[in-house]
Amino acid sequence: IIAEKGMLSPDVATVILEQVCKGMQAAHDEEILHLDLTPSNVFVKEDGTAVIMDFRSGRAIKGRAVTVKKGSEGYQAPELLAGEGGDVRSDVYSLGAVLYTMVTCKVPMGAFSRISELNSSARRFDSLVSRSLRATPDERPQSVEDFAATLVASGEEVVLPEREDDLEGWLEVLSYQPDHEQAMEALQAEI
Repeated sequence: IIAEKGMLSPDVATVILEQVCKGMQAAHDEEILHLDLTPSNVFVKEDGTAVIMDFRSGRAIKGRAVTVKKGSEGYQAPELLAGEGGDVRSDVYSLGAVLYTMVTCKVPMGAFSRISELNSSARRFDSLVSRSLRATPDERPQSVEDFAATLVASGEEVVLPEREDDLEGWLEVLSYQPDHEQAMEALQAEI
């Protein structure tokens, strides 16, 4: 979708990534890591449903750290690149990198810019992405559930429109609520 549409709005990125988080959490519940999540591994169907693809690098975790061959540059956690093995926090790193790319159209490599410097409308993700892309796994959100909760909560910074008849403003407010069916309709319209 990024290749077709370019930079995604924060609302659309939230709706898509919340679905990706649910899929990743389901995999983690089955003790499977993805270990190479990238935007190209997320397919968005016409109805707005996000599907995670390409679990080739995925490994069963069974309570231990796993190693993996080199994955996609900019999306794979530093501990995996160093050959140290990874865990669920490695997938959290990838989720942060995917979110960064969704709203900036850039891959977070090296000394990358804050999201707000590249897309001021997505500044609400600065803290989440900054934490998710930390080199030390202990400093990241500790699970996909933690990442998802922060992602959804980041939309709560909404300032309500001054006028009740400001339909566009109210649609913006609704789009911050990924569970709301009107947010899904807005996503489908943008796709």
